[in-house]
Parts: sequence; structure tokens; C-alpha cells
Amino acid sequence: RTLINLPYSFLHSDNVISNLHVNRMINFDLNVYQATWNEHTTLLIYIQKYAIQIFKIFGFENDLLIYFIIFTLLTSLSSFLILKLSYFFTDYKAIGFVVGTLYFIDSVGAGNRTLRFDTRSFGSLLMLLFMYFLYEYTKNRSFNNLHMTVVVGTLAMFNLESYSITILTLFLTFVYIEKPGLRILGKLFLTFLSTIGSIFLFHFLTDQLNDLINLNILFHLQSSRVEGVNLLYAITGVEF
Repeated sequence: RTLINLPYSFLHSDNVISNLHVNRMINFDLNVYQATWNEHTTLLIYIQKYAIQIFKIFGFENDLLIYFIIFTLLTSLSSFLILKLSYFFTDYKAIGFVVGTLYFIDSVGAGNRTLRFDTRSFGSLLMLLFMYFLYEYTKNRSFNNLHMTVVVGTLAMFNLESYSITILTLFLTFVYIEKPGLRILGKLFLTFLSTIGSIFLFHFLTDQLNDLINLNILFHLQSSRVEGVNLLYAITGVEF
């Protein structure tokens, strides 16, 4: 059913919007915020943009096929991370393969659609990476994994603000259980500031900083205020 419906079921609204968004960036030399009226993140859109440009260097011209390949690879990575995470909870590898495979099948061929990969799907991938590095730290006590947890967690919050409460809760739980020293917490905080700084530096160097602030941060705050949205509800989201 997936193979038969592929040319049509892949054309749902999120993928159409992403396709138009990226092509506007490429063909009209617009940044990620100028190319659409409302964008939470630059991460997934830029991955799509650079991937399309690389694929076209090698002769791929069908945008739909390129999107399908990109999203299949990202969904496969999510399935692999689910497989790896399962090893922290069970010695039966077959369980991990079953769960990872079911996730992939549900994402790629569920119902009358194919591969609905959007900002939230990418956020789930980042959260899986976050959980993997966190559990890997508990296994080998390597602080490199802890720093990677902070980096990925920061990117996840930048990708979608609704992950903020989830990540903060997990971090506070880590502090309560592990009771790390101030020196370790200081290093982790510097890693957090470095990641935030890198995000702002990228936007500054690509002349997008004003658009990031005006079209993203202030836009969402103003929309929440005008529409009477509870900001606490807005940043928690269904993920929490």
C-alpha cells in the first residue's frame, strides 16, 4: 500500500510547505525566515536545503524523491536510536528490533500517508539523541556524553520551544540524583552558553539575527499575548 500510494500520500501539507519553503530559499536567495511567514526553527529546513543542493549535484532533479530519501534516512536514524535505547532496559535484542521496526513502519507507511516528517518529528529525533547520550553517560560515566546531552538538548529547545520543560525536568532530575559538583555544573553551563552562542553567531553571520528575533521570538510572544495564550501551556506542549 505504501509503494502504491507513495506519489500521492507523500504530498501532505507539511511536506508541500517544506518543499515550497526550501525552493523559495534556493531560487530567490532568501533566508529561512524571509521564505515563509512563520518558522519555528532553521535546523530541519537547512538540512533539507543543503541535502537538495547536494543531491542535485549528483543529478537528482526530482524534489519529491529527494525529500523521500532525506526523511527516510532521518526516520531510519530515529529507529536505530530507539533500538540502541532499548538495550539500556533489556538484554533481549529482539525486543529492540521489533520496537524500532514498528516505529519505522508506522512512520513510513501508516494508513493512507507516507512519511509525515516535520519539525516535531525532527524534534523527536533530537530528543532520542538527548536520551541516548544521557543513558550512555550513566553507563560509562564519560563527561563527553554529558556535554553532548547539553548540546543536543539546547538544539532540541531551539528546534521547538515545547521541549523546554521536558529537558529542564530531566536535567533537574539528573542534578537531584547525581548531585554533581559546582565545577561540573559550571562546565555544563558553559557548554550550554557556547551552543546558544553558536546559534546566534550563525544567524548574525548569515544576516538573520534580526529576523530570528522579530519574526520568530517576538512573533510568538506577541501572538501568545494577543490571543490570550497561557505561555506556560505554550512552552510545555504535549511532549511533557
